[in-house]
Amino acid sequence: MRTIRVIGRGAATAPADGVELTFTVCRICENTENAVAETDKRAAQLRAGLVAVGFSGEDLKTANFTVSAEYENEHVNGAYSRKFKGYACREGFKLAFPYESKRLAEAVSALTAGGAEEEFAVTFTVQDQDALKSEAVKNAFAEAKRRAEALAEASGERLGNIAEMSCNAKGNLREGTHVAETAAMALRSMPHIEPEDIRGTAEVEVVWELA
Repeated sequence: MRTIRVIGRGAATAPADGVELTFTVCRICENTENAVAETDKRAAQLRAGLVAVGFSGEDLKTANFTVSAEYENEHVNGAYSRKFKGYACREGFKLAFPYESKRLAEAVSALTAGGAEEEFAVTFTVQDQDALKSEAVKNAFAEAKRRAEALAEASGERLGNIAEMSCNAKGNLREGTHVAETAAMALRSMPHIEPEDIRGTAEVEVVWELA
């Protein structure tokens, strides 16, 4: 059986309709109990601030949690040595919600109240990622078929049935990340944000029989 194998690539875009705020609270104390307690205290403050501007306390999710010994390099008599600072408790958080410029500003304001020092990132997303991936796959297949038809016509053949097909939808459909040096600085310099469209890509490999 004679066949023709073609690779097609396609892309699709959609307006960003979701946003994620991710940040880490870190407190260093002389013992693990105090480090955890201080971190939990700060997390409770942040959660209360978000509730005050209309979010649910359950909207703020813990993404990771670690407790570890913390050291710093100390220069003494021309030599460096490690000096124990204490125990660091780090708790990473994520807040995800449908994107609206005003809503984002409210969330950032709540998280930066009181001159907080937490660093955070803003990531724009597409909530229905499957739909965007499907559109990219359709465009990739259309390109593959156009190329196959052109090759078949050039060689005096016609396309028959599809014998094989594989697909790889690429991209995590998350773009436009803005990382602030400190949360307070982010609030002072935060302009009106118009996120770029989110782009998804796909690649298909199709084998056609030649009629």
